[in-house]
Amino acid sequence: MSQPKVSHWPISILNGLSAMVALFLPMIMSRLISADDIGRYKVLFLYLLTMPALSLTGGIENGLYYWAGLGEDGRPQVRTGWSLTLLLSLIFMVAVIVVSPWLGQWFGWSQGESLAFVIASFTVALANFYEALLIATKRIWPGAFFSAGFDAMKTISLLSAVMYYRTAESAVWAFTVTSLIKIAVTLFFGSREGWIPLIPEFKSIKEVMKYSLPVSVSGIFDLLMNYSDRFLLSVIISPAEYAIYTFGCLSLPPLQILERSVNRVLIPKLTLSIKQHDRQSCIHLYNEAVEQIMMLYIPAVVGLIVFAEPIIRLLFTEKYIAAASFLRLYALWYLVSGWPYDVAARASGDGRWILKTNMIMGAFSLSVCALLTWWLGALGALISLIVSVTMLRFLGFRLMHKKFHWNFKELVPVKSLMLFSTFAVILGIGSFGLKGLFATEFWWLVICGGAFALVYLGVLIYFRRDLFDFHIPIKFWRRKSADTSREK
Repeated sequence: MSQPKVSHWPISILNGLSAMVALFLPMIMSRLISADDIGRYKVLFLYLLTMPALSLTGGIENGLYYWAGLGEDGRPQVRTGWSLTLLLSLIFMVAVIVVSPWLGQWFGWSQGESLAFVIASFTVALANFYEALLIATKRIWPGAFFSAGFDAMKTISLLSAVMYYRTAESAVWAFTVTSLIKIAVTLFFGSREGWIPLIPEFKSIKEVMKYSLPVSVSGIFDLLMNYSDRFLLSVIISPAEYAIYTFGCLSLPPLQILERSVNRVLIPKLTLSIKQHDRQSCIHLYNEAVEQIMMLYIPAVVGLIVFAEPIIRLLFTEKYIAAASFLRLYALWYLVSGWPYDVAARASGDGRWILKTNMIMGAFSLSVCALLTWWLGALGALISLIVSVTMLRFLGFRLMHKKFHWNFKELVPVKSLMLFSTFAVILGIGSFGLKGLFATEFWWLVICGGAFALVYLGVLIYFRRDLFDFHIPIKFWRRKSADTSREK
């Protein structure tokens, strides 16, 4: 059975545009704040990132895409999911209050930073609920505008706070206030539509916990796997050295948003195809997702390797040029991490596989990271990260083959990947060969880097226009109330 065309591009484009503004934040911080303050800021937000996993709410957000794929039958689970997220966030904030003095002493946080961290710990999971719900229910444009709008608000708030106060503490407070506003808007619209109860309810708590608990617990091990290098380095190197390392592990929000957006759209559709035992549709959906992600990840990897030094100088000044060597290696992480690995498990509600796999990989990643860090320092930590994400993708393909009988050759769009890779490498070699014609690295980056991007996208659009197919509906914000959905 064919499914209606639902594109990730509204989410990717709008969030990507707002994310481009976010790149100004590290640029400004590197020029206004000391390296030690930047290191503390990085550590604060690293541990804020752990909140959904540690509070056991991460599995509920993941579950939204599964329950929404069930249609109206999944509405009770979504309502219970919100109530459970609220309860767990409150309980976790109390736990953070208890340990915050110890954390502040360990990492050298001020009282203001510790207080902001406590309040922010309550907001992280709740603030993401409604945007995930919009996308999971296939309201792509509303979800894109909601997510991008608040991302832009958050970035502008962070930029304003840093420029005015010039402290890491002000950035955390700006993040916290923006998240509280987002939660208020979530509660207003979600309750009007019948997805979020004003009074907490736990009618479907058994079904919610059956799916979300294993996924939530696995999220803790997922953090160990994906961030073991940063957790380990945050406690064994100085804040200034940590800042250099994290600048080298350059976050490119547009790429990360693209990968997350593709998966958000893919999972509800894949849930339906698995439910209907439509093997060909499943393989087609996965192929399409890989193409959508890798068509931009591959040229980005080549560009990061070729232009690493001028990128670091432009973004963070000459003071952090040592980060360029980390950036070249970290580019390979993007090449591996873009592959969807757990979508089959999430789309089929297989929380047990997610938990088991992440437990194994979390322990593996932490062990390898500790060994290679002891041997090679920060470089070894980064190598261990790439090894771990590669191993995880192997296990994901193994599941898809063993459980669903999807062959590796069918899942990988070889011709498309060859096209993307060949063209990107040719442009990268050409750009590197022209470096000597420019007086400064800055103009080489601007002219050759800009030409690289424009030529690549232009040729890709000409030959593969289908990859950029999406429509703009006239009435893209149509509220789906509970009553309307039931009448349908």
